[in-house]
Amino acid sequence: MLHIVNKSATDRGSLESCLAMATKGSAVLLIEDAVYAATTGGAAAAKIQAAAADLIWLQSTKAASLGCNLI
Repeated sequence: MLHIVNKSATDRGSLESCLAMATKGSAVLLIEDAVYAATTGGAAAAKIQAAAADLIWLQSTKAASLGCNLI
């Protein structure tokens, strides 16, 4: 299943809800403001790293430009 998160982790609970619903092998795509959650030192970075082993992370162009490398 593909999960798309577009809201900031500090603004809404979208990322946490996504991680709670995602099962092993699910794909997660961070777009728009959610990309900032993946940056090093971001509020949700630890949660993303903890879930990285079980989920497939898709990277947007914006994420790549910010230096995020989730795949």
